[in-house]
Amino acid sequence: MDTPHVVVLAQVHGNDVVVIRTEAEATTERRKADAVASQVRDVSVSVRVADCVPLLIADSTTGAVAAVHAGWRGTAARVAPATLDAIRREFGTRAEDLVVAIGPSIRRCCYEVGSDVVDAFAAARHERYLIDRWFVALPRRSGEEPPKLRLDVAGANRDQLILAGVREENIHDCALCTAMHLDVLTSYRAEREKAGRLFAVIARR
Repeated sequence: MDTPHVVVLAQVHGNDVVVIRTEAEATTERRKADAVASQVRDVSVSVRVADCVPLLIADSTTGAVAAVHAGWRGTAARVAPATLDAIRREFGTRAEDLVVAIGPSIRRCCYEVGSDVVDAFAAARHERYLIDRWFVALPRRSGEEPPKLRLDVAGANRDQLILAGVREENIHDCALCTAMHLDVLTSYRAEREKAGRLFAVIARR
């Protein structure tokens, strides 16, 4: 992507959104946030992932774009809807005009979590039916208490986007699991300190 400025964040697993309103704001300073949005030409916005969900968002009407880093903590904190709120306030974006790409991330097949993660989603006041959809209990192994759970973090973000007004047919999920495709992707869960990072980048045309 041939733009002179690429905004890179210091990601902190929260739901803060940085808004780039002018080219001058696209500095080399890495601001602490997990989403970044812009409507400025010649500015690309980006996030880095190694298992977390990267979301790239584009508004076909206003030209606004956003990049979102959604790990389980950010997902529990509703970072995707927070980004939609920010671009609506700043750029007049309507959710029904958005197109969203969900990039490679760790998927339910490989993402075992503890009950503390379920508790965090419950504490964030997500609806029970959604929590039941996002977390699936594995068959209990002998002597194991409690049973392991798997989290569909990409599906959770998809549901949150739809509930926020994005059209289901405008959400495009690559459905690639980072832990299952180590020949071309990278996974912190699978590789730990050896894991690299994937960049998800978008700019206004």
